[in-house]
Amino acid sequence: SDPEKSDGSYAAVKQGTNGGIFALIALDCRAYFAGTLEGDTAREYYLKFILDRQHEDGTWSLGDVASAPAPDADITAMALQALAPYYLGEIDMPYPEQTSQGAVVAAVDKALTWLSANQGSNGVIYGSTEATTQTIIALSALGIDAGGAGDAGGAGAVGVTGSAVNFVKNGKSAIDGLLTFHNGDGSFGDMQRKPMSTEQAAYALTAYDRFKHGKSPLYSVGEDGAFDWACGLTLVIPVIPSPPAAPETPPAQTVPATCAVTFDANGGSFASKAKTASVLQTVGGNYALPSKPTRKKYAFIGWFAAKSGGAAVSSATTVSNAAAHTLWAHWAVTKKQVTFDANGGKLAVKKSGKSAKAKKVAVSAAYGKKYALPKTPQRAGYRFTGWYTAKKGGVKITKSTKVLFAAGKQTLYAQWRKK
Repeated sequence: SDPEKSDGSYAAVKQGTNGGIFALIALDCRAYFAGTLEGDTAREYYLKFILDRQHEDGTWSLGDVASAPAPDADITAMALQALAPYYLGEIDMPYPEQTSQGAVVAAVDKALTWLSANQGSNGVIYGSTEATTQTIIALSALGIDAGGAGDAGGAGAVGVTGSAVNFVKNGKSAIDGLLTFHNGDGSFGDMQRKPMSTEQAAYALTAYDRFKHGKSPLYSVGEDGAFDWACGLTLVIPVIPSPPAAPETPPAQTVPATCAVTFDANGGSFASKAKTASVLQTVGGNYALPSKPTRKKYAFIGWFAAKSGGAAVSSATTVSNAAAHTLWAHWAVTKKQVTFDANGGKLAVKKSGKSAKAKKVAVSAAYGKKYALPKTPQRAGYRFTGWYTAKKGGVKITKSTKVLFAAGKQTLYAQWRKK
């Protein structure tokens, strides 16, 4: 729990976001160093490290926000596992005046909304075994039934903010989604990723079992210092009959199924000036993407399953739809307007060549470039703590943060702490 360097940083975060996530989980699995200066300092460091790395859309990825990596459903669900006890109020915030429970609640609710929006009609999260297993562990830690029990018509579970989160789609829960990857021999996932998928499925089902039996979450250590792995849940897993004995003659080779996918530039165009491109895909494999389209005054965000909204699709997404289908390009306006709201304070500005004070100031910003922040605002009796995407809570914006919001305008708010 001791910082590695004099600047207060910790070695665990060298790996990326998941380093901070599992460092916090390790500290909290048996309340290590609880109530001590070094323990509270480490917890505050990791909480802030995790919250500062959340993207505008509610997701996390292995890299930081400034590097603008693509959303990572696995890392997003892992972050929720670490934040769960603080979200539920089971563990007190170490320094609430620096990082409040409200900031944790807002971050978790935003991530749950994104994960729910990226759950398919078969219950699978983001099209992968790993994203589904990590989401089941997160939901179990948050007290949400990943099997959908108690959800009237798939309404979802209710979090501490009172907002319903839907994790049942087309009558299929996240548990149903996980079971679609079961191979009948006890393993999960395809041949290439079977060992990791099977391992993650095993402890996802263990986490769900513990939730159903009112036990502590997956990452919790008993009084004797040993993990309590006792399970008693019976899951109905489809039984696939053993195949008949192979004939003496070699079996015919199976040709993988394919489907045609149309990539719609959605207002943009490809290098050939065409508005669409068709690429033949192998069902069960990862998507093969065309070259990025371009659009004047817009930046390309990525490919999505709907013209607006829909699940994001990347070269790491598995082709699960065997029918011909269309993916759409999504865009963000290149030139943005950012309004800085002093939120009770005043900003120094120039009017007609003279110095003045203003409550708000609007500036131009370019998508993908770093924010140009105004001079530090002033407020009598208060100390400025930074610019955020909300008046309370929200995501902190620094001079290293890149402009990545899709809309044409954004307001950032000054936040304050009494002296």
